[in-house]
Amino acid sequence: IHGGGWQGGNKSSGARLIAPLVSTGDYVGVSVGYRLTDVAIWPAQIHDCKAAIRYLRANASKLGIDPDKFGVWGGSAGGHLVALLGTSGDVAELEGNLGMTGVSSRVNCVIDYFGPADFLIFGVDSPRLNQPGQPVYKLFGGPLKDHQAEAKQASPVTFISKDDPHVLIMHG
Repeated sequence: IHGGGWQGGNKSSGARLIAPLVSTGDYVGVSVGYRLTDVAIWPAQIHDCKAAIRYLRANASKLGIDPDKFGVWGGSAGGHLVALLGTSGDVAELEGNLGMTGVSSRVNCVIDYFGPADFLIFGVDSPRLNQPGQPVYKLFGGPLKDHQAEAKQASPVTFISKDDPHVLIMHG
């Protein structure tokens, strides 16, 4: 899942990254797009990602993929979204109602390249996060200090449980 601060990028950038894995014939790769913040605020982004997982799982036999082996990988905003896919597999409020419903959006492993895990840890009064045009401001539709419930819901750490998949987080 592509990065871009939830406000830029598209699925074609992800396709470039997974091409070497797919070319081996050992993996099937899909690059997922999601609504950016100029189109929709939170939680549209995770709804789109979960809808993609449900579509792939529901159509696994037709697509020639194993519905029990879904790994997700993303960087920056995409890292945030894959981490949340990993921790929120059983959180109904984050499923949304796009596409196929009644199909699991759970994933089996997560690779998170420097995605935020806890939006509230930044400090709700941070001038950098509370300015119009900043990615987090745009994601939640206003200052973080005024959208703490949304920030908690968007934070992968909120939903950590014993049955979550393996997660690799890389920061630099």
